[in-house]
Amino acid sequence: MEDIDHFKGINHEYGRIEVDNVIRHIVGCMRTKLRSTDRLARYGGEEFVVILPETPPQGAIQAAEIIRRNIAKASLEIGPDRSLKVTASAGVAGYNVLPDDIGLEELLRLADDALYKAKEAGRNRVVAAGGA
Repeated sequence: MEDIDHFKGINHEYGRIEVDNVIRHIVGCMRTKLRSTDRLARYGGEEFVVILPETPPQGAIQAAEIIRRNIAKASLEIGPDRSLKVTASAGVAGYNVLPDDIGLEELLRLADDALYKAKEAGRNRVVAAGGA
């Protein structure tokens, strides 16, 4: 699960149209680092879920870190001589490190908890559920 850092502040400062551009920018940064078998979905206002089939836990953490860095290094032009740097935080959870009987809701909750820990630790970082 990826979440745009300081989204409410961006929304307040730049307005709805620029926020839509920020979301498109983030999605573009994410898509360029995903495989054809991976799935990306918006999950709420500033959250995105990435599904990485056939990916071991360490591979999922690496993928989240690559996406995070790709977002952080890009800048979005928001007007003449103005650009905006955006960062994202990620929480990673997967079936490979969790009990087999876990459901989708629990998996999302674990990813969300890990995401919250990433935000608490200063944002612009990746945290894995269960310390994977």
